[in-house]
Amino acid sequence: MWKKTIALALVAIGLQVSLGASSGNAYEYEDTPTEVADGIHIPRELTLLEDIPYYVIPNALLNKAEGSLSPQTVQVIEAENNWSGAWNWWKIHTDVGDRWIKTAPWQFDTPPPKTISLMTETPLYAKPSEKSQPTAALSPQDVQVVDAEKGWFRNSSGTGEVYNPKKWLKIHTTWLGDQWIHLNLDQIGSFHLADQISYYSNVYYNLKPQFDYQTYQTDGTLSKQFAHVTGKFRTLLGTYYQITTGDGVRWALGAGQPIVSETKIIKRTHPSTLHTYPSSQYEDEPK
Repeated sequence: MWKKTIALALVAIGLQVSLGASSGNAYEYEDTPTEVADGIHIPRELTLLEDIPYYVIPNALLNKAEGSLSPQTVQVIEAENNWSGAWNWWKIHTDVGDRWIKTAPWQFDTPPPKTISLMTETPLYAKPSEKSQPTAALSPQDVQVVDAEKGWFRNSSGTGEVYNPKKWLKIHTTWLGDQWIHLNLDQIGSFHLADQISYYSNVYYNLKPQFDYQTYQTDGTLSKQFAHVTGKFRTLLGTYYQITTGDGVRWALGAGQPIVSETKIIKRTHPSTLHTYPSSQYEDEPK
């Protein structure tokens, strides 16, 4: 088993624009990577819990706020993807047009995704309390979420259970009706099939798509190997990559370097060294 130090950083985005800029759109500022609101990884709506300034462009350092939104529910267009654990930019609809707001996780609430993927056997409870006995258990499968505890997505800065706490979600079953499940934040996510060959110079892996934030232990490491990435489990705390190796299925804590197979003729005009692996640093000597 391996032990490593995890560095957790809160991200505060400050974009460089000209001092005279007072209008524009986010696409002029490529250092603000966003994703379209899909209701799964990026919420489609936020309920603001306090007054929040809004901006024409996502820049709070060189641009004054255009106004402020009182506590209310707003519709999201796109956003950065670190919304559950750090300051985050959101593009939202307002009465004066599309605007940008920046929030911390404790300044808003949002509904849970309508569907999540259970990756391990999960106990069911009639009410959100582990003091009661489980009513049954579900095998790995996708489930429909109908409710969740307030602040279901929030964690605290730090490590261990504080960083990866358990949250209660209510799901619908066809045979017991609505039931509750208790999941760590890194178990709240969705699984997607993939078909990609990737090269792993050196990456930690686990036998399950989970990480122990108390001990920082993993089940092993993958070095100098090409692996078939067959799936991705994207959670609030990051993405786990399902890979097929000679030792079986593993869950890598990194995407690796994608390898694309292509047959073509390349005409070289200068000599070039050949390597066993797609990396010239610390991997092997040129052939």
